[in-house]
Amino acid sequence: MSPDRGRTRGGWLAALSARCAEDFRLALMLSIGAVAMLVVSAFAVYRFGSGNIAGGALNVLIVLALGGVLLWALRGASTRLAASAFIAVATLAAIASAYVFGRTGLYWTFLVLWLSFVLAPPRLAMLANLALLLAVLIGNRALFGSSTEWAAYLATGGLVTWVAWLASTRLERQRLALQLLADEDPLTGAGNRRSLQRDLERQRAAHRGGVLAVLDIDWFKQVNDEHGHAAGDRVLVGLVELLGQRLRRVDGVYRIGGEEFVLLLPELGLEDAAPRLYALQAELNAGLSRLPGRATVSIGAARQAADEAWQDALARADAALYRAKQSGRNRVVIDGGSRPPQGERRQAAPR
Repeated sequence: MSPDRGRTRGGWLAALSARCAEDFRLALMLSIGAVAMLVVSAFAVYRFGSGNIAGGALNVLIVLALGGVLLWALRGASTRLAASAFIAVATLAAIASAYVFGRTGLYWTFLVLWLSFVLAPPRLAMLANLALLLAVLIGNRALFGSSTEWAAYLATGGLVTWVAWLASTRLERQRLALQLLADEDPLTGAGNRRSLQRDLERQRAAHRGGVLAVLDIDWFKQVNDEHGHAAGDRVLVGLVELLGQRLRRVDGVYRIGGEEFVLLLPELGLEDAAPRLYALQAELNAGLSRLPGRATVSIGAARQAADEAWQDALARADAALYRAKQSGRNRVVIDGGSRPPQGERRQAAPR
């Protein structure tokens, strides 16, 4: 193996490991899918060896279908869509196994009834489970030796579905609450460093460029010293509210320090971003002038190319902010020599 190929493979594995560490559902689907493919492949070998060609062929089809879904997920598909496809394949496979293998195929259905709620959204999981139970209970009653067996399967399948639904909905609420705590700044509701890094990695993985802007509140320490930390908190919250009113829905706002924020402006060039940032600074200064301390903002911005490491673009934006602060604050500096639109001037500090 060549060194270049080894580095490429190592980078791919590192990226996959990072995705799985961030996305529990993806990690679970890949691990369960890999084990399921291995087990079903073993059954395929056994059935072909024992002369059960139809059963072996069904096992092979199941392995190929599961493998196709996992490959789709690995190539960057939405985890939600890939997991839904995985459950659809597993449900169809369980139904087919019950029809082809008879009573021995019923054992797989209980695993799928539980797995639906582990991987798929609760509503889709409920629909998949109802389809599975109806197909087995109504479509092939010959599987059961008596009405008692039929009723017992209905009761156990229904109980598995109900318990799995209760557990999955509770866990989903807890997961969303924990994700908010992990991804949001608790004071302002802006994203934090973790969510900034995640969104920047996703943007690069999608080969989308954009503009990164680092924004800092000028003389923020004086606001705290003269008006108290409660007033400083009001300025921070007010700034994020103003940004939310003036940025696009696709833009991101992240708090990365005490009074320092990063703006992520996807799919914009400097030519489009520069006038937006100058106008944004004027609007923010006007809004902040009504809050204690009459703070102003300085902004440094840089363009991130689609294939550029986000760390490099962020460092250039941060250097641009440093130049803005060093040249008197209350300024916008664009990396690369961009200038304000004709007739635009640095806003005078409202002090």
